[in-house]
Amino acid sequence: MNKVHDQDCIANNASEQVHNDQDSNTDISYSELYSMVIETCDLTEVINSYFDPTDGSCPKCGEQDFVIMRNVKNDRLEAWCCFNCYNSVYDVIDFVVWIEGIDETEAVRKLATQANILE
Repeated sequence: MNKVHDQDCIANNASEQVHNDQDSNTDISYSELYSMVIETCDLTEVINSYFDPTDGSCPKCGEQDFVIMRNVKNDRLEAWCCFNCYNSVYDVIDFVVWIEGIDETEAVRKLATQANILE
């Protein structure tokens, strides 16, 4: 069974960053592309493409402290956390950054390509 928690307010510093620069590969501003990825990409599908979170085990530390959280305002699973690794909530882009060890821009482009936002 997935560990799923309701989260009334989901935010983190990385996703609050404002990027006004243009993505070098598109005519879309980085902040718009970032928002499109957050809205389009399903967190559970992305997580499941890397590992099976059903027992709550973290893929990094192995502890059973990995949770996926639901935003009660829109009923979407939008955040994740390993309470052993980090004591905060993170979004789908942060997950790809964390699991692959890549930077945020690369993660946004990767997810945008997978979601057919970018070609």
